[in-house]
Amino acid sequence: MEQIRLRHDLQLVLEQFSKIKVDYCNCKINLKARDEIVEIQKNKMEAAHRRLEILATSIENYKKKYQDTLLKLQGENYQLTQKIEELEDTIRIIQQNNQSLIIEGNSCDNRRVESLEEEVQILESRLAAEEEQHREEIQKLKDEYEQRISEQLKMAEELQTKIKKLSEQALAQKPFVHPALYEGASKLKNHPAPRKKPSNSTFNWPSLDVEKIPKTPGPTPPPKKKKKKLFHADDEIVNVV
Repeated sequence: MEQIRLRHDLQLVLEQFSKIKVDYCNCKINLKARDEIVEIQKNKMEAAHRRLEILATSIENYKKKYQDTLLKLQGENYQLTQKIEELEDTIRIIQQNNQSLIIEGNSCDNRRVESLEEEVQILESRLAAEEEQHREEIQKLKDEYEQRISEQLKMAEELQTKIKKLSEQALAQKPFVHPALYEGASKLKNHPAPRKKPSNSTFNWPSLDVEKIPKTPGPTPPPKKKKKKLFHADDEIVNVV
């Protein structure tokens, strides 16, 4: 059985080309998988952004509602304050009348004054109870608002942390190109095979055109190039055993 032996430097070139081809295919498969992972993470980031926008809108709406309620309660508190001032004026007048009645020594008027004083005390106790109730309601609303705002801000911080983590993971998925695509090609160009004088018995082998592939941000296929001549006269005789 006859076996064809290549020249030693051509055999090395052929083996290196085969290795580069295998590495290139593996890199292309890995790059495609990385692109799919980046796309999934991008979708997750977009979903997180949408949730954050919805949460921010909810916080703004709740803040506006709280401000409206607070303004309403402040208005009611102002009205109650005016009413209390009016009642205090009435009490002052009643006390003045009571003093005048005591001076006059009218027992009937004294009983009437005592009745009026009791009514005034009842009104004062009612007003104090209503004022305390309004203060408790306002404090309760403030506590609920602060608690809800704290919860919403906590959720927003968690979403921002998740978005930051996804962004860091997406930036970590950079395109990978095997170093053999650059180093092997440069070695072939820097060390061309020596030539000898042609002889009568020769065997033509195709020359290998290896080009340096520039770095690309994505799996962009190499541009088509014009075909070149693949055969030339080889100076070395290939022995056939």
